[in-house]
Amino acid sequence: RATGVYGITWPVARSKWWEIVRTVVEGGNVSSSRGGTEVHGADIARAVWALLEKDEIGGAYHLSDLYVTQREIVRLARRAANRPGPLPPAPAAPPANLLACRRLGELGIQLGGVPALEATIAAMVQLAVEQRTQGQAAQEPAT
Repeated sequence: RATGVYGITWPVARSKWWEIVRTVVEGGNVSSSRGGTEVHGADIARAVWALLEKDEIGGAYHLSDLYVTQREIVRLARRAANRPGPLPPAPAAPPANLLACRRLGELGIQLGGVPALEATIAAMVQLAVEQRTQGQAAQEPAT
């Protein structure tokens, strides 16, 4: 049972948080204060593979790594893009029903955590910068 899934997809415009990252790169502001529990798509693949290699498994396995707010996404995108600016408000409180994923830990499955989130947002920023640069180059008159 996986929670929200993030990671870079192709086309990149279908990636979770793409519009937030693109808005930051383009100098805009984000005002949403939503948040949710998330897990990287690569972590799901590793967990499924590890479970398939077990002789016996039973019951449900919860797969969630982090509670992530859009405020955090904007903060990471601003840092990676070197774009200072306001952050959206923080949500009132995290959900009361965050999933406990102890069973995966007992199997030795490590999730990507904050480093995976930071790397994903930094990579998305780079892609957004490249798209913006290519778009501007296409609009410049030929000399």
